[in-house]
Amino acid sequence: MEIKARGIDGFLAKPPSGVVAVLIHGEDAGLVRERADMLARTIVPDPHDPFRLADIEAGDLAGDPARLMDEAAAISMMGGRRVIRVRRAGDSLAPQFSDFFKSPIGDALFILEAAILPKRSNLRQAFEGSDRAASIACYNDNDEAISDLIMSTLRAHHLTIEPQAMELLIRNLGGDRLASRGELEKLILYLGPSARTVTRDDVLACASDTTETEMDDIVDAAASGDTALLDRLLAKAFSTQTSAVAIVRAAQSHITRLHLLTAQAQRGGQLDSLVRGLKPGLPYPRIDRVIRQARNLSPQKLGEMIQMLNDAEIGTKTTGLPDEAIAARALMGIALRARGR
Repeated sequence: MEIKARGIDGFLAKPPSGVVAVLIHGEDAGLVRERADMLARTIVPDPHDPFRLADIEAGDLAGDPARLMDEAAAISMMGGRRVIRVRRAGDSLAPQFSDFFKSPIGDALFILEAAILPKRSNLRQAFEGSDRAASIACYNDNDEAISDLIMSTLRAHHLTIEPQAMELLIRNLGGDRLASRGELEKLILYLGPSARTVTRDDVLACASDTTETEMDDIVDAAASGDTALLDRLLAKAFSTQTSAVAIVRAAQSHITRLHLLTAQAQRGGQLDSLVRGLKPGLPYPRIDRVIRQARNLSPQKLGEMIQMLNDAEIGTKTTGLPDEAIAARALMGIALRARGR
């Protein structure tokens, strides 16, 4: 079945018990991830529960046809329904899931994350054509969706916003949900715990600080393999109390965007045009840098980088190690991979 826009929130909050797999796909990689996280939490509230949550790559599943049935039949030692998250899904998985839907076993829920899938995609058709599965498309946020995101985020921090600040913030945020959330988190960090209202000056100051120099320069240095520059930029950022988690998330957003660009280019898109057509558009000085990065990095290597950053974000919440050390290690690892090491 295909879940239409008006029914997505309700479905994510309470998926039908008969649904055994959900495909979440689209151009907005940040929204794909966010919705997959939301759906997983409805089944397994603890995102680090090793008994009820499995995380596998689509390539591993495609290369081992028996694994789908093994994962579906597995029972948690501690009880409760299991969730199997499948990253970077594509049409290679369509035959396996088509067969699985005919006679599913177990009560596990498969959550597949994918980039843009056309209507004719075999995987998408398999999910939309079965009553035991669901397909959810994630499109870039429009102004109304961005406004809702801003308001819900600010309410969670007991903040109000002036009308002029709201208008400016909507213009500054783009179509990628993960990037938008990152920008809002940076704004909240900038405001500090004592703030109660977001002003236009706050938005201007925060946007200038994050989009013109610091974050863009750091993620570009990492994705370009410039370890010397990256080391200097990280040292400067940490000396001014820039959030290490915010840096990791900015890198996640950028590398995820590069991964989507390279995947689109492999399907026949022109890389230069894809980069120049990004929404929100890149500042002019960054365009050539991002094109070079996308040409230099393969989807496989970018996938490894995304996993490194995901591990780094988890590490900041679970290991007890300094956030700065975890972020620096992840960013340097990305830079080394970008250099081919």
